[in-house]
Amino acid sequence: FRSVTVMTVINPFSYALTTAGTRRVAETYEHQPSQAISIIIIIVAICILLSFIFGMFFLITPDFIATNILNRADLSTVLVFGSVLVVGELLRKVGLGIFHGLKAFKEAFLSAIWFFVTISFAIFFVEDFGIKGVLILNGVAGVVFFIFGLYLVSRRYLIQKANNFKFSYLGNDNNLFLPILLPAFLASLVPGVIVWYMQVLLVQHGDTIQLGFFSAANQIRMMIVFFPVILSSILIPRMVKKVGQIGGDSSDVSYLIISLVGSAV
Repeated sequence: FRSVTVMTVINPFSYALTTAGTRRVAETYEHQPSQAISIIIIIVAICILLSFIFGMFFLITPDFIATNILNRADLSTVLVFGSVLVVGELLRKVGLGIFHGLKAFKEAFLSAIWFFVTISFAIFFVEDFGIKGVLILNGVAGVVFFIFGLYLVSRRYLIQKANNFKFSYLGNDNNLFLPILLPAFLASLVPGVIVWYMQVLLVQHGDTIQLGFFSAANQIRMMIVFFPVILSSILIPRMVKKVGQIGGDSSDVSYLIISLVGSAV
């Protein structure tokens, strides 16, 4: 339940930042590198600010959430430790959006390897610290994923383009930023709230077995959509029209068809 609560809180924000980062970085990186780097800086800054806000929220109000929303005062301590998971998941998801915008798929893969190595120690944390240890380890693994991946893309993509870098805020030429953020935020918010409310009902009126079935079903759903999501994340940055591009359109309808057919299958 704690995991789903975290996802409900951060998914709308992380999905909006991820989508905006992927598209805007992909549009501007080749012909307007300063603009792309500025967008990355802004997105990372927003991500860090949201991590602090949400982390502090779960640190300050665990008793209120556990007692008044869940009717389970015993979950208060778990909410405190789960604040680390909020920070880690938000950084990891937003980091993926930046990697895909730069088409840094190899860097995303290497970061995922680091994430896997870190999370593989979960069995030892479960034995010694229980669920609290798993929450902390997941959060730390997400932070490691973000920092390591950002280091890799900085070496390969950003440093070589930073010689003439001049920070520029998103002005009139970048009015797509907000129209991307808002629809992506709302699209992720609606289903997230429904899933979270169902979990609340299970905690309040159900039992551990019912909650386990619900969580297992969600895991199966994630397995089913895994490959379509990966396919879409690769094709989206290839479909954008690059800002400042002379001649030709970089978007390709065939990419959209491939993505739609893959998702339908």
